[in-house]
Amino acid sequence: MKGQGRILCVDYGTVRIGIAVSDLTRTFAQAKERIKNDCSPADLAARIAKIAGDCGASEIVIGNPVKFDGGDGRSSEDVRNLRDIITQNFSLKVILWDERFSTVSAEKTLVEANMSRKKRKDKIDSLAAVIILQNYLDFLSGSEMP
Repeated sequence: MKGQGRILCVDYGTVRIGIAVSDLTRTFAQAKERIKNDCSPADLAARIAKIAGDCGASEIVIGNPVKFDGGDGRSSEDVRNLRDIITQNFSLKVILWDERFSTVSAEKTLVEANMSRKKRKDKIDSLAAVIILQNYLDFLSGSEMP
């Protein structure tokens, strides 16, 4: 078995946060849930750490909103703060992973599936987390470079 335990992925948004999780072999990503970003960063970190624990995840990947030119995106500081809180308060490894185009890819996939706008809104965050996590898993397996 590759790795040790599942990997949880967080697609951070200021309103909604998509969550995905890997299988035990760290080969495939699947949508887990969507949570509201309606609490303090410390409480959010605790919620994410609990979800990770409930899933048996030993590592968390957080999508880092990098701009097209490679610079920090709007929420990069929030994402780094969340990473720092999780690593300081919970026994979890946290990786920041380039999330460029994940939401665009998720939206395109849902549109191509003829999903209504309302249903897309409910699914897009967790699908974006799946895309981020699958890119990371592919990188770990040597299938794809970042």
